[in-house]
Formats: sequence, C-alpha cells, structure tokens
Amino acid sequence: MSDPSPPSASFNEPLQRVDWLALAPWLILLKAPAVACSAMLFGVLGVLLSFVWLDAGPTEEASTAMVTLNATQGISVEPLAFVEYTLSPIAGAFGGEAGSSGSRVGGIVIGVWRLIVWAFVGLAIVQTAARSYAFARPLGVVATARGALSQLPAPLGSIALIAAFLFATSVPLFFVGGLLRTTLIAWPTAILWPMAILLGAIGAVLSIGAVVGAPLLWVAVAIDRADAFDAASRMYAYAFQRIGRLAFYLLMAAAIGVASGLLLEMLASATLGFVDAVATGKPDSAPGKVSLWWESFFLHVVRAYYPAYFFAAATAIYLLLRRDIDGQSMDETDFAEA
Repeated sequence: MSDPSPPSASFNEPLQRVDWLALAPWLILLKAPAVACSAMLFGVLGVLLSFVWLDAGPTEEASTAMVTLNATQGISVEPLAFVEYTLSPIAGAFGGEAGSSGSRVGGIVIGVWRLIVWAFVGLAIVQTAARSYAFARPLGVVATARGALSQLPAPLGSIALIAAFLFATSVPLFFVGGLLRTTLIAWPTAILWPMAILLGAIGAVLSIGAVVGAPLLWVAVAIDRADAFDAASRMYAYAFQRIGRLAFYLLMAAAIGVASGLLLEMLASATLGFVDAVATGKPDSAPGKVSLWWESFFLHVVRAYYPAYFFAAATAIYLLLRRDIDGQSMDETDFAEA
C-alpha cells in the first residue's frame, strides 16, 4: 500500500491573520469612539448652532463633570450623567419652556431650530462614520456638509410622518374618552372599548419603535439614500425583526460609550481641576462669573463627543442589523462605491 499523499500546500501555509469582523461582526462597535473623534467637529458645530451651551448658564453646577476629582474624597463618578449628556443636545430639540404663550412659542421655535440642526449634524456624522466603517476614502468637511444638506428633508420628513401617525392614533382616543363621560352614550362607548385598546396598542408600538429606532433614521437616509417613508419603514423593521440582536448591540454600544465617556470626563475634570487649583481666589463678581461661563462652555464643547458617538454607534448598529436582516455586507454602501 502506498503512503498517503502529503497534505496540500494550503495546510502548510502559516496563518497570516484572522478576520475578526467575520467571526464577530459586533466588534465594529469598538471602532465607534475613534469614529466619533474623527466626526467631533460636526458635534461641536451642533452644540454651537443649537445653543445648548447657553441653557446651563455660568454657574458652578454647569462646570461639574461626570467624574469629579476631589482632594479629600478622591474620584467620584456619576455614570448616569453620561446618558444625560449624550441625549440632552438631541432631546433638547423637542423641549420648550412652560409659562406664558409667548415663552411656549419661543420654546417651540427653538425646538424646531435644534431639530433641524441635529438632523443636519446627524447626517454629516453618519456619512463620516459610514465611510470609515466601509474603509472608503474620507470626504472633506465641505463635501460632507453639502451631502448632509442635500439629504436633510428626508429625516425631517420621517419625523413628521411618525408624528402624524401618532397624532392619528391619539385623536380618536381623546374623542372616545370624551364620549365615555357623556351619560347618554357612556355604555355603548364602554362596550366598544376594545377598539380604544387596539388604538392604544398601535400607538404604543409606534412610540416604542420610534424611541428605540430613531437613530437609525439618519443612517437609512445617509447610507441607503432612503426617502422619508422608506427610512421610517426601515427603522421599524430593524427595531422589531431582531429584537435580541438589537438589545445586544445597544448594550455593547452603551458599555463602550460609558467607558470612553469616563475617560473623557476624567480628562475634562482634571483640566478644570488644574485650572482651579492654580487660579485660586476667583472673585465672586462679574469677571468670576465670566470665567465660570468659559469653563461651562469648555465642557459643552468637550461633550460634543457624546452626540458624535451617539450617531457613530447608531451607524454601526444599523450596518449590523442590515447584515443580519437583509444579508448585506457592511461595506456594501454608496460610500464604498464613491
């Protein structure tokens, strides 16, 4: 009997490298902090244009970092502040001041302006992130801004479309609730109450999908050139078709974001701690308040990293869900072909 043939050359070749993204695609989320730093210029632009840095004012509280360095107590950490700092610039777009009708109108105007600003900034960050994840040639700031402006109507239209659907489910519930208080038709209304429950379920699904999948709107528009309706449908499809995968990706993104946020806050806190330690005896007067305002402004500029990370992580999650649901590779984008 002849000896068995020697193994093929492929078994003798040394292992050159391991394609970790093919084995664990979610590792792309580890790149999100670096991508956020590369797109941080647009985050700073969003902070400046939306004027969220004026909300806190020149106070000591506004200069408090998430990680506080104290000579007697050491380092104190407030991890939940990361969520507040991450979402406040974007959630602030929907805020308004209570009080007189004039202040409410002003709050609505400011909210609409902030929504437009962050729609534009989100598209610019997503474009930058998508090109980075796809290993495509990066575009300049002007070209990225121009592309974001051209796509701006789509996410705004998606938000208006979702708001219209929520309004359409809410108005009948208000009407039915009023009928229930009317003596003559209270019993027929109560008997037909399952219809109200059905409308409530539709409204709940729409609301949950909008909260969970809202960041995916920007990515669908920027990567897949989706219009308002297509972006909204993709958002809901990706939010509900792979709930377990989405939850895992969100947990990973949150853990990485908190870790990178802690490092950033430690740097910011150390910077302000060094300044306050050296420049002691700041007067409690107008010049002293101006110096506190500059510290508050510095923290808001530094924290532009958080919305940048928010959209960078959302881009990675969208690419992962698109791969899981539609079978498209993560480099299969218009940016990779440009």
